[in-house]
Amino acid sequence: MEALLILVIVAALLALGYAAFNFIGVKKLDEGTDRMKEIAAAIRVGANAFITYEYKIIAVVVVIIAIAFAAIFTVQYGEFSWEPSVCFMIGVIMSASAGWVGMKIATYANVRVSNTARNTKNIGSTLKVALKGGSVMGLCVGGFALLGLFLVYIIFGFGLNMLDIEALRGAHVFTQCLSCYALGCSIVAMFNRVGGGIYTKAADMGADLVGKTEAHIPEDDPRNPATIADNVGDNVGDVAGLGSDLLESFVGAISSAIILAVSLYLSNVANNLEVSDEMLSKMMYFPLVFAAIGLIASAAISAFVCGVTEPFEFAFMFLAPALYVVYALLYGIFTVITVALGFRAGFSFSAGLTDLIFSAPLPAAAKTWLIIPLGIAAFIVFYAVFRFAIVKFDLKTPGREDDDDDETKVVLANDDFTTVAKIVLDGVGGKDNVESVDNCITRLRLVIKDYTKVDEKKIKSAGVAGVVRPSQKDVQVIIGTKVQFVADEFKKLCK
Repeated sequence: MEALLILVIVAALLALGYAAFNFIGVKKLDEGTDRMKEIAAAIRVGANAFITYEYKIIAVVVVIIAIAFAAIFTVQYGEFSWEPSVCFMIGVIMSASAGWVGMKIATYANVRVSNTARNTKNIGSTLKVALKGGSVMGLCVGGFALLGLFLVYIIFGFGLNMLDIEALRGAHVFTQCLSCYALGCSIVAMFNRVGGGIYTKAADMGADLVGKTEAHIPEDDPRNPATIADNVGDNVGDVAGLGSDLLESFVGAISSAIILAVSLYLSNVANNLEVSDEMLSKMMYFPLVFAAIGLIASAAISAFVCGVTEPFEFAFMFLAPALYVVYALLYGIFTVITVALGFRAGFSFSAGLTDLIFSAPLPAAAKTWLIIPLGIAAFIVFYAVFRFAIVKFDLKTPGREDDDDDETKVVLANDDFTTVAKIVLDGVGGKDNVESVDNCITRLRLVIKDYTKVDEKKIKSAGVAGVVRPSQKDVQVIIGTKVQFVADEFKKLCK
C-alpha cells in the first residue's frame, strides 16, 4: 500500500509542473497598450505589497501558535512533542504558496485576457487565455495540498513510524499531525479572505463615496486611486483568499476521512469487533489516492480544453527526430484528407475543445462533426506506423536508448584525467562552445552551442570509448566508471 504514495507525489508534481507551464505561457502574452500596462502594473504592485505585509503578520501569528501547540502536546504526552507544530507550519507554507501563486497569475492574466479580446474579437481564444490563467490557481490548490499531505505521511507517518498499528492504538499523534496540517491551511485562508475582504470593501466604499459623489469620477475609473485599491483587494481577498480557502477545504475533507478511518478502526477494536489492520491501511490511503487520480484527471482535462500540445511536440522533435519526420508526413497526409472531405474547424490556432465549441457556429466552420472519426482514424494510423517504425528500424526514443550496462566495463585508455578533459574540451570547440556539463555513471553529457565545431576524431584521441550524438546540441562521451573524475576536471577547465 505504501507504493501508492508514489501516485500522490506524481500527481502533485504533475499538477504543479503544468501550472508552472501555463503561468509562463500566460505571462509571455502581450499586455496591450501603454495605458493597459500602466493600470495593470499599479494593481500588481499594490497586490504584491499588500500580500507581502499580510504574510509578515501571518508569520508572527504562526510562530506563536506553533509554540503553543508544542507546549500543549508536550504537557499531554509528558515529553517534548514538536511534530504537530511542524505539520501546522507545513500547512501554512502550502496554503500561503497556493494563495501567492494564484494572486500573481491573476494580476498577470487579467490584462492579457482583456488584450486578447481587444485584438482577436474572438470569444474562443479569449476564453482560452482565461482558462489557462485560472487553471494555474486550480492546479496549485490540489498540487500544494497533496504535496503537504505527502510530506506529512513520509516524514511523520513513515520516518517517525507514526503509522505503525501499535502507535495508532496507543496514541493519536499522527491524526493530530493531520489536524494541525489542516489548521495551518485554515489560518492562511482566514487571513487572506478576511484581510483582503476588508481591504477591498473599504476601497470600494471609498471609491464610490469620494470618487462618485464628491469628485464626480465615473465608477471603476482608473484615475481614482481607490479603484486601483479595490482591484488590489479583489486579487488578495477573492483570488488568493479563495485559493487558500479551497485548499483548506480540500485538505480538511481528505484529513477528516483519514481521521474517521482511524477512529472507526479503534472503535471496532475497543468493542472486540473483527477488523483487519490491512483494512485500516486501505482506508487511510484511499482518500489520498482518490484525490491524486482526480488531480491528474483535472490536469488532463485542462490540457484538452486549452489545447496545449506544443510542449509535447517540441520535446518529440528533439528527442526522437526520425519519428518526428514520420509524424510530419502523416500530419501532411491527414491535412490533405481533411481538406478533401470539406472539414474546417473555423480557426487556425491550437485545436482545443474550447476553440472547437465556440468556433463551430462561425461561417468558416464546416462539417465539424468529422473531427471524431478523423481523430479515431489518426490515432490508429499513427500508433500502427510508429510502432512498426520503432520496432523495424530500432529507432531510439526516450526509454529505448542504448543500454549503459556494457559501458561500465569500459576502461579509459588514459588515466591523466586533466589531459583527457582538455582534449575533449578542444574537441567540442572550447569552453565558449559549452552550455552545460553533466554526467551519468559512464558518460560525460554535454550541451554545446555550435554543433559544427565538434570534432569527434579529436575527442576519441583522448582514449575514450566513443561519442554519441543524440541531437545537434547534445554530445555524450563514453568514458566508463571514471567519468566523474573527468567531469570534475572538465568543469574546472570551463570556469
